[in-house]
Amino acid sequence: MLKFFLWLLRLIYFRKVRTTGLENLEGKGPLLIVANHVNGLLDPLLLYVHLPRRPRFLAKASLFKHPFVAPFLKAARALPVTRRKDGPVDIERNQATFDACVHALLAGDVVALFPEGVSHNEPRVQPLRTGAARITGLAWAHGVRVTVVPVGLIYSARAIFRSEALVIAGPPVTYQDLPWGDGENPEAVRVLTARIAEALAGVTVNAERWLDLDIVETLRRLAINELDAAKTGGEEPCDRRALLERFYGARFDHPVEMTRLLKAARRYMAILKALGLRDEDLAMDASGFKAFNNAAKGFVALVLGMAPAFYGWLFHVIPYTLTGIAAKLLAKSEDTSSTYKLYAGLVLYPSCYLLQLGLAAQALGVPAAVAIGIAAVPAGFWAVRYSEQREEYVQAAWAVLTLRTRRRTAEKLLKIREEVKEALRPLLYIYR
Repeated sequence: MLKFFLWLLRLIYFRKVRTTGLENLEGKGPLLIVANHVNGLLDPLLLYVHLPRRPRFLAKASLFKHPFVAPFLKAARALPVTRRKDGPVDIERNQATFDACVHALLAGDVVALFPEGVSHNEPRVQPLRTGAARITGLAWAHGVRVTVVPVGLIYSARAIFRSEALVIAGPPVTYQDLPWGDGENPEAVRVLTARIAEALAGVTVNAERWLDLDIVETLRRLAINELDAAKTGGEEPCDRRALLERFYGARFDHPVEMTRLLKAARRYMAILKALGLRDEDLAMDASGFKAFNNAAKGFVALVLGMAPAFYGWLFHVIPYTLTGIAAKLLAKSEDTSSTYKLYAGLVLYPSCYLLQLGLAAQALGVPAAVAIGIAAVPAGFWAVRYSEQREEYVQAAWAVLTLRTRRRTAEKLLKIREEVKEALRPLLYIYR
């Protein structure tokens, strides 16, 4: 029941979630999952919904007192852990948590934790705590050989409703060669923690700055025009990680060429942003019958889908708006914004549903209110999909209008785009 409910939340919040490497998590036996932590409660939600085996999470003890979060943690059989940053640490209680993890692994369960210790807003994996290694060592001392698997969580836009996400499971981390002794050998714990950090870096995209990810992605799209698209990669997160590493390596191997490329790319991206355009808009055929035909088809589709979308929007606009306002007021950073949207949505949507259906029952009768409520759910999903289609149509229409009416600006932008491609050509090996 819990997994079905969380799956519905996932379906509502994310436009698309892709998974890869989940075969590393299949089979029986004790399994310890270590994942990066960049999006609050959305991280465990994705793991619980998409992993082939149901995990038990370690969660900070304060969350077990939260009126909205605590029921989910208890239903998921989560284990509390006290952190030093949260106040005085009860060492005995933390040891009890470690013991509970070991007993869960002894029983062949799956335990999942976030060794960074806290959700963060950085573009790369942060230094890890030693808890995962210590749990593994304690299990070893009890004769249990735990499989330790890194899982990377990557979001296209963490705080944006209807964004996309990727769940990537890497190969197991080896530790059997370490001198565990009684299971708490400090050197073995240190080495395994370092190996887990390296493994997590292998399934996540780690950048020095968020801007670097945008630059690499823009250049990748341009490189597709210069190379066979099948050879450019970049569609899988691990490919993007490789591209980023090559990008950073090129700064040292070809500093002059990279300086020229970055200067042109930043100028190009700034103008695109100012005009509200994307690189793919410039690659689009914005002239002739094809552009007109695509615009006409998009307009007809929007007109035909307007009525049910309007009903879905009308029924959900109040809780949607209030949820966004609440998240802005409560969230202290981008990595917690989505969490507070979930908090607020779990309260506001049911409350608004009951209020609106109650008013409908008084005005139209109970049967009509039931019919309205049943129709509101699919209409709400359609309203979301319609909104996404409308955004794509408006973006395409804006691109056609801009490129056809502002010819000089378009010509200048295309010229700068060619300058970027020219500066990119000596460095195309990055994308091969």
